[in-house]
Amino acid sequence: VLLWVKKLAEVEGIITPVNVTSIAATGKYLVICEKGNPKAIVLNGTKGDNVGTMDISMMSSAQATVTSDDKGNLLLASRFHNGSGVTEDLHFYKASGVNETFTHWFTTPAASLSLYRAGRHTSVNGDINGNAIISTPQLEANVKGVYWEVKDGEIAEPVKFDTKRFSNWQRAGDIIFE
Repeated sequence: VLLWVKKLAEVEGIITPVNVTSIAATGKYLVICEKGNPKAIVLNGTKGDNVGTMDISMMSSAQATVTSDDKGNLLLASRFHNGSGVTEDLHFYKASGVNETFTHWFTTPAASLSLYRAGRHTSVNGDINGNAIISTPQLEANVKGVYWEVKDGEIAEPVKFDTKRFSNWQRAGDIIFE
């Protein structure tokens, strides 16, 4: 059953539809992040109506991406570029729902990963306040990425991965660890 259809250009609050970086589904809501927009747009997931915004101004122009976990918590990640003379750390913020404020959770220094453009897609399997795995690919021709394990709400050190089983998945998809 089709519930609703709406072009990104029709969503109130979106500045430039082509700059939308991610859409997270959580409970009855969709949360939309857009590069350069200090507010994430919140839509009613069953009707498509704009029901509010979430402040993501702490991300500056970092091209934030948003995802949700199995319990409806939201995870906001910055994208960092470790190349072309630009180095930014990878920052993670979390919120327990669309009516909550994102709070800083952890930062991974770009230099510690030696990854290029990580954070483009971020996925969570599990509960970020309990046990989960957070993963993000690296944007380049070979297939690499990084994941963090969460145990009892505590984040572990990042682990880099490299797989030859997929090609060019980092631009249009992601890997979710189980």
